[in-house]
Amino acid sequence: SALHARLAETVDARHELMGDMPAASVAGILACHWNAAHDVPRALGASVAAGLASKRVLAFSEAQRHFERALELWDRVPDAEERAGCDRADVLRHAAAAAANAGEAARSLALARKAIAEVDAQADPMRAAFLYERLGHYSRWAGETEEGFAAYQQAMELVPDGESPQRARLLEYRARGLALRGRFEDGVEGAEAALAMAERCDDLSVQARALNTLGLSRAALGEIEEGIALLRSSRDLAAEHRQIEKVMAITNLSDVLDLAGRTAEGLAEIEAGMEALRANPERTSYDTFMELQGVNLMIKLGRLRELEAALPAPKFGDSVGTTPILLAQLRSLLALLVGD
Repeated sequence: SALHARLAETVDARHELMGDMPAASVAGILACHWNAAHDVPRALGASVAAGLASKRVLAFSEAQRHFERALELWDRVPDAEERAGCDRADVLRHAAAAAANAGEAARSLALARKAIAEVDAQADPMRAAFLYERLGHYSRWAGETEEGFAAYQQAMELVPDGESPQRARLLEYRARGLALRGRFEDGVEGAEAALAMAERCDDLSVQARALNTLGLSRAALGEIEEGIALLRSSRDLAAEHRQIEKVMAITNLSDVLDLAGRTAEGLAEIEAGMEALRANPERTSYDTFMELQGVNLMIKLGRLRELEAALPAPKFGDSVGTTPILLAQLRSLLALLVGD
């Protein structure tokens, strides 16, 4: 314990001793040493800092571990908020986001519900609305669709009347949920409303998402070329600003191209998208889902010999999330196709 304390003090005082190690890695090392030194207050602060640093570089599994450790220590530190630089609700919010991106769908729901319980919706309605929006999003990934719609509605009731990026984002999330349930006409209506509001509010992230939902819905209604054009617009807009939105657009674009009989073209979109992700430290739920869509298209093209190498790790996330279920399904399908 004394050795870990000395190491933590030294690294904390002289970051240059770590050479060109990324800041996120230095933060993780500090969290590890303060925890091993049993210095609970410093371990809590370092764990939150390491979680935020990991989240910024898209290392979500590592971020979740750091945030969960901070939450375990929270009640043992009298000045926890000062050490963490935020309150418990914020740590829970960050932990939920990290868990969702790491494929831990059930855990993300539990953490989001705890975050909501920490916030007074009457005193801080916008913060509560954001947390309900996140709960709705995570519910959809966990297959809890009705709970997701209810959470979106609660968020909408908390957002002040009038146009805002928050209201546009909620409109888009609800439209996407409807489209994914096969209610494509409702998806078009909701996505168009979200897109128009996002354009007036100059929110490029929501614009990219709304174009995605609109393209998917129009293609499903038989307007294939219009849907493809909208999805490409979503992909290109997101490429400049938001990686998650770009991955979502590519995944849906490849699916529509496949349905249009252009499976090889759809696979090329996936391969280009995966190439752009190679520098990331971890695969997220979105990245892995896109990768699995590529596997699905390779099966359709009869490229079975290449498939084992193309599949992600044998396990990703928990057993209830959309991405882990798709991985299990494709592994089963591949085994059947090769006679196993």
